[in-house]
Amino acid sequence: MVIVIALKLYITDPLQYIEFHRDRAKGTHPVLSIGDIAKKLGEMWSNTATDDKQPYEKKAVKLKEKYKKDTDAYLAKGEPDEARSEVVKAEKSKKQEEGEEGEEGEEYKEDEDEE
Repeated sequence: MVIVIALKLYITDPLQYIEFHRDRAKGTHPVLSIGDIAKKLGEMWSNTATDDKQPYEKKAVKLKEKYKKDTDAYLAKGEPDEARSEVVKAEKSKKQEEGEEGEEGEEYKEDEDEE
């Protein structure tokens, strides 16, 4: 079995700003394409005052620290804690599915024995 684990990249402050304002920009400019909306939001970010950018920058710093921590954990253990829990959940559900299939097969064998 091959398990591929990808670390989530942290979202930089401009991308957080774009994510937060995307829906409003779509509503304001419904005819613009996705790329044009992204350009418009990029211009808005460039024109935003430094004080208004601080909440996004602080959040980006926290996300970067979490990413660094997850990366270190991945390199030390082989995978980050969040990814490990997802793998465990997937393995448990797979075992449950296999267990259900096994029970169905046992019922079929019992029917054969009765004949």
